Amino acid sequence: MGDGRLLLGVNDNARHLLLMGDQAIFSLFPDHPDIPELPAAVHERLKTDFTRHALHDAFTIKGTTYVLQNAYGPVSLLVATERTHEESRALNIFLIRVGLIAGLLALELIAVALAARTFLVEPLERLALAVAEWRRGAPFDPRINRSIPLEIRHLERAFLRATRRLTRHEQELEKSAHHQDMLIREIHHRVKNNLQVIASLLNLQASRIRSHEAREEFRLVRDRVRALATLHRYLYSENGLSALDVQSFLEELCSILFSAHNMNTQTRIRLKLDIEHVLISPDQAVPVALIVTEVVSNALRYAFPENRSGAISISLRRVPNPPPEKEGLVELELGDNGIGLDAARASESRTRREGIGIQLIRGFARQINADLLINNDGGTWYNLKFVPADPVPTAVAIAQQAINRDDSPIS
Repeated sequence: MGDGRLLLGVNDNARHLLLMGDQAIFSLFPDHPDIPELPAAVHERLKTDFTRHALHDAFTIKGTTYVLQNAYGPVSLLVATERTHEESRALNIFLIRVGLIAGLLALELIAVALAARTFLVEPLERLALAVAEWRRGAPFDPRINRSIPLEIRHLERAFLRATRRLTRHEQELEKSAHHQDMLIREIHHRVKNNLQVIASLLNLQASRIRSHEAREEFRLVRDRVRALATLHRYLYSENGLSALDVQSFLEELCSILFSAHNMNTQTRIRLKLDIEHVLISPDQAVPVALIVTEVVSNALRYAFPENRSGAISISLRRVPNPPPEKEGLVELELGDNGIGLDAARASESRTRREGIGIQLIRGFARQINADLLINNDGGTWYNLKFVPADPVPTAVAIAQQAINRDDSPIS
């Protein structure tokens, strides 16, 4: 039969000791009487175990593992063992292999991240940047490497086809809008020319009429037609809005009216203009032009008889602090410091003419929803307050707005 002590590992690196109740230490095997010198920390731990009456304890001090197990009564078995060279070598090999496996996993993760960055993230970023540049007007050019995945290349080609179609569509839209814009300009130009021809015919016809009253009626109609012809030169603006440039228009209109009566704006009858920058829509521009024509024409004919001197004033300004329901309210005040409306009605013919002019002014004021006040104190004054309608965008501006809405970012 074999030696049963081999079960306790006598031939390995372990030492087997007996601890008595008085903490005396003896070797378990008489043929191995050597008792190792235990560190002070081991003695302190064993003392604590005896104090606590511990039946089992295991601890490691200075590379040596100690196992305490109660055997019988106060006698306990203490086994002290150190790692053998083979165990240390095996442990080192195990740790090296674990480290290599962990390092390989880390390298694989880094390689996967770099590959994903190179072949997926960067191509998508370049594609997004190319789309953003295209929206700002640059040609679509993603500059994607041919070695990227096939799906990304398919996505690039899809974006390329879409941007080309959208670019062609925008170019066609802008071309159509410019064409429509030119047509509208041509319409205004032709209308202006036709009205000027009509005004010339009326003027020619008036020169052949002997009746003073009939000749004056023809000239009144001529002035109104000239006002409309002048208006069509200013209705179409260059700032993307179909609106009336009020200040320039009134300056030219009044100059034409003065010239039609063989007068200058700074001689016997002076012209005073105080016009703020206010945009008026085409629908309101026609009544405003005709109101100014009626007032200035009547003032030139009747307000300063017998070569009197005076002034005709026109002002257009925004009303400060208007009511909330009339936001943007403006005030148009025009008149003269002549003899006044009542004095001008001295003769029967002038009464009829003045009556027609006032009726026209009232009618035009209703067209723009204006509040009209007529004052005869110190001349004849007309005060109109109305809210300008929003100017209408031109065809090019509408097309550009549609393109900008299509280019807006998706939320």
